[in-house]
Amino acid sequence: MNIEESYYNYLSSLDQLTLYKAFHKNLRNNDCVLGEELLPTYLQPYFMDREKRSYLANVTEKLTSALEKICVHRFESLQLNELLPMSPGFEELCRIDPHYTGHQMVIRLDAFYDPRTEALKVIEFNCGDPSGMGFQAGVVKAIEKINKSYKYFNSLNFQFDNFIEPLKSILLKKYREFCINRSKVYKESPSLALMCKAGSLIEGDFRKIVNDLTKLGSKVRLVDPFDFTYRKGRLYVGDEEIDIVYRDIIDDFWMEKREHNPKDLLEAYKNGDICLLNPISSAAGDFKNINYIMKCGEFDFLFTSEEHEVIEKHIPETFPLTKNTQSQVLKNKDKFILKPNVGFGGYGVVIGHQLSEDDWTENVDKFIQGDCTVQEYVEIPKYNFSNISEDLILNRNEKYVNINLWAHGGKFTGAFVRASEDKIINVCQGGGLVPVCWYSEV
Repeated sequence: MNIEESYYNYLSSLDQLTLYKAFHKNLRNNDCVLGEELLPTYLQPYFMDREKRSYLANVTEKLTSALEKICVHRFESLQLNELLPMSPGFEELCRIDPHYTGHQMVIRLDAFYDPRTEALKVIEFNCGDPSGMGFQAGVVKAIEKINKSYKYFNSLNFQFDNFIEPLKSILLKKYREFCINRSKVYKESPSLALMCKAGSLIEGDFRKIVNDLTKLGSKVRLVDPFDFTYRKGRLYVGDEEIDIVYRDIIDDFWMEKREHNPKDLLEAYKNGDICLLNPISSAAGDFKNINYIMKCGEFDFLFTSEEHEVIEKHIPETFPLTKNTQSQVLKNKDKFILKPNVGFGGYGVVIGHQLSEDDWTENVDKFIQGDCTVQEYVEIPKYNFSNISEDLILNRNEKYVNINLWAHGGKFTGAFVRASEDKIINVCQGGGLVPVCWYSEV
């Protein structure tokens, strides 16, 4: 009997109504909500043999290093401007010196991984504002609470990832560097603001991070981008001076065509009076063309031989949709997917083999008018999750899964998976977020 079956048997031995109510209560108590609705997730974690961890860590760290070099090159030359395009206003923001080194501080790699074959393909990078660290912590707490009496589960040498501690570590590390470079006094207990637009769908994610950072001894608060005031070279929320800002999506506090942006925060950042993470320049890594830059060969001079080896093995074929590539794409519907070069949440993604020839042609003709990336279709793995339905029936449901690999300061810090009945897997489109449980039998 494998661990998934054993876990299912354990859940089936419990009172289903009590279990259902307790799990949902634990989720809500840990801010696992999207707006007012509970975050989609499952009673069962994604079990993975601990021996796989070093393999995933190596891939994550090599690709993160390669990505950092691409971002450096983007701002040091004009060579990548067409592939990673920015409006003049956004380009100006990205070129503001954050007064610490590096573009990629906290990032998430989205990948498809089959642990049985170790087939791993990284399909894109989430760099400017990767979400889910708080949700991960909340789901872990909810799962752990219902498993305190499960002897088999507790007999395993198991581990859930914690992203809040490495987040605190990288924030303090870059704050120290910022203070040195700006000749500012380093505070041992700086005031930290986690910035998320009030009413955001993922506000619960940030509330949980605030809660856990507070438990770690941080002086931290959740703020809206318009809560800041900037006076005499200092940034405040109310009467409290803020030393570090960790931000959510850039659109929450800056849009080129929006009449009113939070000018106090932006002015403080431009003047070097606030330590802001992630730096706005990190958004250079969000483009879907990043995979093409890694893979095409033209930019191999940027990478070490070890990075190149990982790229060749783990980055799927990716290229821009142009007049020169249109014919190839039209002839190979089942091989490719289309996605906007600039996009998030899985919106706008078109999977070729799910369409008729006419619909595929129509989509290619539409996408070629904009900024579109073509990517090789990667077979999506499936996994069986145990969960209780609303009518209190315990089921094992097979879902498509992708694995989300995290790096803080260039170092691998863990993973969670997202799961869905649909091949486009995203929490914003109803997919579930599930923590990875690393285990080894003792």
